Amino acid sequence: MLVSRKRNTFALIHTLSTELLVAIIEMTLDYEPEPKKVWFGHEALLLVCRYWNDVVTNTPSLWAYIRKTTGIPNARIVHALEKSKDHPLEIKKSWTPDRRDREGFFKAIVAHAYRWRNASLFLERSADSQRPITTLSAPLLESISLSIDPDIGWTHERPLNIFRGQPQIRLRELFLGGVPIPWSPTFLCNLKALGISDMKFLGPSFDQLFAILAACPGLESLAIQDVNIAGGTSAVSRNTVHMPALARLELGIRRETTSRILATIRAANCKFGSLKCVIQGDPLETLFTPAISHFFKPMGSAVDSVSFDCHSDCIFMTWRSSWHIDLMIGSISLAQGTLNWLRALLPPNSPAVPLDVTISTEDPHSVEDILATMANTEGVHRVAFKKGVSAATASLWLFATGSSVEGMTTRPFPDLEEIRFEESVDDNDWEHLIGMLRRRQGETDARAGVQPLKPVRRLRFGTRYVRKQNAAISNFRLIYWPNRLEEVRKLLGPEGELVWYGRTVTEDGALEGQPTAPFGANRNEITRFDLRDPTTITASSITTLTYMYPSTETPDDTNDTFAHLLHRLEVLMSQHTDDRELDRRTLLQCDEELGTLRAVQKQLERRVAFVCRKRNSFAPISTLPPELLVTIFAAALHNGGTVSQSNHGMLMLVCHYWNHLIDNTPSLWTKIQNHNWISTASLSRALEKSRESPLEITCNFTWAVEPTKENEFFSTILPHIHRWREALFWLSGESQALKLMPKLSAPLLESLSLTLDKYQGWAGDHPLDIFGDQPPPRLRELSLTVIPIPWNPKFMCNLVVLSIAQMQRLGPTLDQLLVILLACPSLEALSIRDVAFSDGVGSLSSATIHMSALYSLELQELPWDTTNRILAAIHAPNCQSGILNCYIHGHPLETLFTSDISHFFDHIRSGGNAGSLVCEFDRAIITWAGSWYISLSVENIRFAKDTLHWLSASPEPNSPAVPLHMMIYMTNPLLIDDNLEVMADMETLNKITFGADIPVTGALRLLATGNLAVGNACEPFPALKEISIDTSFDDDDWLYLLAMLQRRQGKIEGRAGVQKLKPLRKLGFGGGWFVGDDDRMIAEFRLVYWPNRLKEVRRLLGPDGELEWYGRTVTEDGVLEARAPPQHWT
Repeated sequence: MLVSRKRNTFALIHTLSTELLVAIIEMTLDYEPEPKKVWFGHEALLLVCRYWNDVVTNTPSLWAYIRKTTGIPNARIVHALEKSKDHPLEIKKSWTPDRRDREGFFKAIVAHAYRWRNASLFLERSADSQRPITTLSAPLLESISLSIDPDIGWTHERPLNIFRGQPQIRLRELFLGGVPIPWSPTFLCNLKALGISDMKFLGPSFDQLFAILAACPGLESLAIQDVNIAGGTSAVSRNTVHMPALARLELGIRRETTSRILATIRAANCKFGSLKCVIQGDPLETLFTPAISHFFKPMGSAVDSVSFDCHSDCIFMTWRSSWHIDLMIGSISLAQGTLNWLRALLPPNSPAVPLDVTISTEDPHSVEDILATMANTEGVHRVAFKKGVSAATASLWLFATGSSVEGMTTRPFPDLEEIRFEESVDDNDWEHLIGMLRRRQGETDARAGVQPLKPVRRLRFGTRYVRKQNAAISNFRLIYWPNRLEEVRKLLGPEGELVWYGRTVTEDGALEGQPTAPFGANRNEITRFDLRDPTTITASSITTLTYMYPSTETPDDTNDTFAHLLHRLEVLMSQHTDDRELDRRTLLQCDEELGTLRAVQKQLERRVAFVCRKRNSFAPISTLPPELLVTIFAAALHNGGTVSQSNHGMLMLVCHYWNHLIDNTPSLWTKIQNHNWISTASLSRALEKSRESPLEITCNFTWAVEPTKENEFFSTILPHIHRWREALFWLSGESQALKLMPKLSAPLLESLSLTLDKYQGWAGDHPLDIFGDQPPPRLRELSLTVIPIPWNPKFMCNLVVLSIAQMQRLGPTLDQLLVILLACPSLEALSIRDVAFSDGVGSLSSATIHMSALYSLELQELPWDTTNRILAAIHAPNCQSGILNCYIHGHPLETLFTSDISHFFDHIRSGGNAGSLVCEFDRAIITWAGSWYISLSVENIRFAKDTLHWLSASPEPNSPAVPLHMMIYMTNPLLIDDNLEVMADMETLNKITFGADIPVTGALRLLATGNLAVGNACEPFPALKEISIDTSFDDDDWLYLLAMLQRRQGKIEGRAGVQKLKPLRKLGFGGGWFVGDDDRMIAEFRLVYWPNRLKEVRRLLGPDGELEWYGRTVTEDGVLEARAPPQHWT
């Protein structure tokens, strides 16, 4: 390390002075990284070398730039504040999501407010992040910027009273992005720069704005962007405000507001500015009136360019000079008039203003109208057709003749130098394009009395970037160059330039590799150093000398300059020869010593590695047999792990033994899982490591994957198809695998799953002939989603598992399905979901198919009659589990649950453990959970009740009752009451849930009395134990709720001859989770609900009962316990 430090002292950067090094480091620390780029800051500089570490650590100014963004902890901010000592601070805070993190940051920097010099703060919506700005004092503050999210805006009723309304002595710059303040001229009187933006609410009025400007004689820069300025009628609004120091003005507000501000302000020295607004009507009558022309006269002659972006309904005009003007104008003629008005303001003999015209409208008539209007406009240097805009024949004739009619003799676009097409020209237009070039290049004779046109110097096709570069180059060489572009390039001449998709085309048809520079740029220009003063040269700075010839030098002067230069170099080299020789010898000695030390270091590292391996062999896990360790690794790698996640690499880095074992165990590399981020190199490595072991392949290409990546994946794994054991594919419609499936053979394949996106659907006219209709001999599991195949029983005769889903085209007929089932005696699991069976009713539709091995059956989203026919045909005495899901027209006991399929549902009725009933506006949904899972949508509550009775009636004697949960989500009170009356005598109903915004008055009355008529003797819901109410209550609801509890808890005596009701054990309010303000909810509970309502409710529930308030359990003494997480979290 000592030798390395000594050697580092000879680095060129260490010859710099400490002050210059500090200045360079400050520039790197002030660097603003682009989004999603890592910024290391001080940490990276501290690790360069010891000298840099000392300089950065002991220089307070390098720690005075405080930047707070997401990912920068407050501990780093506190450390920087300590290192900066008493140096003035520059603070910048962007948006951060964590409230505690924001509070910690403000707490840290507010304590150093006396050192603030520049501050740029992003404020959050809450008052917590805004409160520190209103209370602190910053005597050194020169510039402050306060902003808030523009999409949210200012949400408070009052402005932010920063610094308690007291002006800061040194404050010269103030920028407000959506944050209003009290618009006091006294507070803002010393400003030199003022910026206001994104302020729709509590912005300044005209009176306040002009009073502030009148009170700021030293204001040099004013920017107002997207601010709603209210009206004003006082004398200030009508007078003139003189601003002699104003040099820059930026306005991005409404046209009326812009006109009023420009008419009021007098700023003779305002040379720079920006103007952006939408113009309705003629700009010369609405915005550029004589009252404000004084602002635009001093624009100067330095106009960079003018551009028109022409759309179908408006023209975007941009004027770039010392003033930057962006206007949205209604028509091309109004835009042309505005351009002429602005040109007239320029001084006499000013150079021509270049004009770029971009056409974005796709309407051919609009294109012709725009070009015809602009044909006689001087200064049009470039015309560009955006992507999707057709350069029609009439448009090309306009370039050549000035009209869309052949034969006109006008002189169109006299200054045109470049034409750009973002898409290639149609075949019919190439001849007109070549004809236009011939005339403009002078090869076609001009008509009498018409001046020759200016030749086109540059022609450009396509954009700078295309997705398929190779295809673009191939099309150029084979099609466009020999047939079209060779003639075009010839007409452009040696001085012209032809660009094809960002590449310059040479005269012999070659495409240059690098994208071209803008037209007119000197591509041969290189950076040169001015060495005309030889006395400034030092020996250490001489690497490459390039002499710049002054325009005023004569040959004799040049020779004298070179003589002085050479003499100075000879003197310097003679002075430093001895020092350089000494430094060279010292450097060689350091290199020699470093080489020796590094060789010794390598030997020591090898010895340390050997000793570590020997020591690791005594670890308990190293005593496990290799077979058991491989089993552990397989569980770690294959339970959700993929090749792309580098799980192998993490295990291989543990120790040498693990590395060797994983690297030489093929079974650990056999599970190939492809995702969007995996690389082809990772796949190839896994395939190589797996050797000849059978493969388990899973890939998903249905989510935003380029077709090339999918094809690359299959090109990598298809050569190993002879090793496939399991294959699970989610494919796109253009997948290479679909085209190759008929030609493939997989002798070891046991399980195959093919899935296509449901919304893409199957686009072919024929089914997919997988494996040439020759089934792999070991295939036992087949799953098809959307993708149809030839429904051949011989292909599927050996299957154990069959799944067909989401198949709306080319699906099997019912007879074909039954023939397949008849040919599969070993089938154990069958799943059919959302399949449209083709028409076809044959003899097999009524036959009986015995499937003794079938254990699981799933029929989902099928018509009820189709479900009934399948169940009637299949006899599977050992089918113990399944799923049934369908919508039933009519009564389920008359349509679906008929006598000819009762053999299936004896198992269902004896294996139930829970049921639920969801009541909606137009239907009722039954859910039955057990060995079979049944979900049925029926037409009314009475059908649902009869079905639940039928399901609950177990054929086995003394079987326990199946508990039922009823959920109500309808908003019609009459329907709610009707459903509850129907279900009131259901003996298995033990829980009722009322959803959000559900009226519960009638329901609570029914639960308390048994009928809507008070005094009825019926005892409703005898088994009810729990009620959950997600909606709010009124006073009447609370009375009915208390009456119901008192009756069910035995506080009200039961009537003679009526069995006593079961007491309510649990009552919940507000649902199981609360997403609002917890503090407010808890305060309302303690101050309002507990003393007035819930205390009595909790008492009636008793010690064994349970009360919940928005997911929190309420104890008997009124304490809210911590909220339990949702069940799916646990």
